[in-house]
Amino acid sequence: MNGIKHFKIIVVLICILSSPAMAARVQDAFDVLSVADLYETGHRCFQSGDFQRAKTFLAATAARYDDDMTTEEKRVCVDCMVSLGYLEYFEYHRYDESFSWLTQAADIARREGLEGCLARAYLNLGNLYQGSMLTSSEPQLSSLALSFYSKAFDIAERIGDQALLVKSFLNLTSLDVLFPNFTPINRELAVVEHSEFPDTIIFSRYAKVLAKAVRALQRHDYRQAQALYEALPQYSDDTINPEYSKAGALDMAARICMLEGNYNKAFSLYHDILEIGRGYGLPEVELECLGKISEIYRHQGEDGKADDFRFMYLEKKDSLLRVHQTGTIPQLHYASLFDDEIRLRTSTESKLLTTRIVTVAVCVLLVVVIVLVYVLIRKNRLLTSKNDELYRKNTELLRVEDTIINTEKVNPLKGAAINADHIDALESRIENVLASSDFICSPDASLKTLAEKVGSNTSYVSYILNKKYSENFSILLGNLRIKEICRRIEREPQRYRQLTVEAISAEAGFKSRSTFRTSFVRQTGLTPSDYIRRSCIH
Repeated sequence: MNGIKHFKIIVVLICILSSPAMAARVQDAFDVLSVADLYETGHRCFQSGDFQRAKTFLAATAARYDDDMTTEEKRVCVDCMVSLGYLEYFEYHRYDESFSWLTQAADIARREGLEGCLARAYLNLGNLYQGSMLTSSEPQLSSLALSFYSKAFDIAERIGDQALLVKSFLNLTSLDVLFPNFTPINRELAVVEHSEFPDTIIFSRYAKVLAKAVRALQRHDYRQAQALYEALPQYSDDTINPEYSKAGALDMAARICMLEGNYNKAFSLYHDILEIGRGYGLPEVELECLGKISEIYRHQGEDGKADDFRFMYLEKKDSLLRVHQTGTIPQLHYASLFDDEIRLRTSTESKLLTTRIVTVAVCVLLVVVIVLVYVLIRKNRLLTSKNDELYRKNTELLRVEDTIINTEKVNPLKGAAINADHIDALESRIENVLASSDFICSPDASLKTLAEKVGSNTSYVSYILNKKYSENFSILLGNLRIKEICRRIEREPQRYRQLTVEAISAEAGFKSRSTFRTSFVRQTGLTPSDYIRRSCIH
């Protein structure tokens, strides 16, 4: 029986390896192979670069997934889904299919507790979103990439998968949105700095040097950071695509040169990177360089060359967009945008003419404004002069009135003799009446009613009030009313919180809400509402 089984396995392998179409005709024969056999065969095809056959085997393995499988079989199936997501994105540029496989893998891994598979799914989802940034200006793509890379790093740290941790760290440091401070990944930096990686971990030395370069950037030690980035390629363990690592390291070194203002050195580095991109067929690298070179030319004032590289950049971006089936990302033709720039450049003279016309119009308007301002200032001076004259007259009138009032204060009884004992007794009676809250909060309270209550006349009472309190009756009464209402508020703040200002004003004896509010603010420095609010708090 074992010989027959092995024979069937060999037949199926021959059919599949010879033609995917023949594999479809012998689909039933896949049942002979175990999940592990299918995965192993697909993995070998993947490693040898036979991606079409690898995809066939991996898809067949993923299709075997079932909730009743063992944990190990589930892990194999989910790993196949992750590999399919990787293939669809990196080899076939089918973003929708890649996203579908990776999200399916992440959902199952999260549900089944397969943390290693979940971390790999997150890492590839981060790659997918970061790659989409080349052909889309969607602002949330960088945030999504950062989020998935960080999640992958956290899981790798938790389960002790150092290889996955290093990969996640390298992807985090490649995000443009973090340059040059890298503050959001300080924790990840510290983890890598304090970790001891065995030599068997790919890119472990590279990650260590990269962490040092990032720390130098954070200290603004640009010279050391640039030297470390330029030295990075010699620590690369990438034997399949070493040019990717070299291009990435040189790109960061060029960016540091631009931070320092050394655009000539940055220009030279980007030309080297451009040659790497063209020589090894790396369109994404070429695209990035074209954009940066255009930016440098623009900064140096060479708009003609900047426009030429800008046009090449847009053409390359348009070409990449046609290759990358990004699904929900709009299919825009970026090269057509450059036609608008050309039209704008050719209409420079007409724009300059328009600018001159606008400048002349602005100058004329400015002259008119200056004339108007001069006229207004002159009128204002005349008005100020008249107002000063009126102020002097009013001041003189007030001085005369004060003289008259002071004369009356000195001798309110017009020469009558005032008995000292009588004055003391009168003062005592006045104080007793003014101590009564019923009197001072009465709306009918007046100098006349006060005189009647103390059995005297208004002249005596006015004289004594001015002598004792240095205030006339109206001001004294207003102050006493405010003090009394403040005492009541302190005793019952919650009750007064329910009353309106008008009601409180009437209770205090004021006939005018505005007069009450003005007196209250003058005496306490707070509005009635603020005073009540503070009383409630304290």
